[in-house]
Amino acid sequence: MAGHQMPSESEYDGGGQIMKRSSITSIALMWLLFATCLGDTMGSTISVKDDLGRIVSLHKITKRIVSLAPSTTEILFAIGAGKLVVGADEWSDYPPEARQIPRVGPYMRPNIEKIAMLRPDLIVVASNVIPKNIVTDLEQRLRCPVFVTAPRTVATIFSGIERIGKLVGKAKRAQRLVAQLRKRINKVKQRIRGRKPVPVFVEVAPPPSLMGVGVGNFIDDAIRIAGGENVLKRLHSRSDFPLVSLERLMLLNPRIYVIAAHGSMGREQALSQVRKRIGFNQLSAVRNDRVYAVNADYLFRPGPRIVLGIIELARILHPDAFAQRK
Repeated sequence: MAGHQMPSESEYDGGGQIMKRSSITSIALMWLLFATCLGDTMGSTISVKDDLGRIVSLHKITKRIVSLAPSTTEILFAIGAGKLVVGADEWSDYPPEARQIPRVGPYMRPNIEKIAMLRPDLIVVASNVIPKNIVTDLEQRLRCPVFVTAPRTVATIFSGIERIGKLVGKAKRAQRLVAQLRKRINKVKQRIRGRKPVPVFVEVAPPPSLMGVGVGNFIDDAIRIAGGENVLKRLHSRSDFPLVSLERLMLLNPRIYVIAAHGSMGREQALSQVRKRIGFNQLSAVRNDRVYAVNADYLFRPGPRIVLGIIELARILHPDAFAQRK
């Protein structure tokens, strides 16, 4: 296995044959993890269906969790299971306490050996960032339950939070959290009720490879809830994040232009940045100073903070609705 050196010819077992340290280490780790997964059994089995339609069952109390996506790490902390997280992917940075969790590599290529050494009894994965074959490989090699969340709507984000809560013994906390999130969304809906959806483009990546949020995903659903009309629905593209030419963008001509910003970017900075781009001054949104920035983590991580993204978008799309009442 990668990361181990081959033994020298002087390293023999009792029968005089060369032993491969990497193989011994790997086998030992697998048996250690298997033994851990068999311990602490509980009286009844907890079973939930994940977003791949798989039944995930736990026969023991969850004490050690590895999270392989920033969104699932946020969910676990939000429902009071943060102390159970013993390993996380390298991008899990929220809440701030999550930065202290041991890393198990990038979410696209998690380090199996590191995960095994952490002896988890549950692994939580977001399949929109980890291919299915890796999910299958994780379960087969680590012999531990793997729960997969792959929401396509805001409602399925909430459903995933509740199912994870049930799986880790935090069902009531998860239900309370989801109830609070739904309440905040309902307040947004009340404010914008009866208003016509506003055509909007949400930028994922800037030119020269301009990319926007496509349709049929949870971000597109968040745009709809916030009172927006995703202009890329006119592209009839199946991609979640299609490439868009300037010519096509000019034809779509969104009234609002939103940059999904990584790091701190205010409205003035966003407007200044877009104005400097060749040809963008012809867009209605740019001519009318309707260019904004929204924290990308609010929009792109399918967790509790999606509600903050919806609220920000709604304020951008329908500012008068929020100015009417405090």
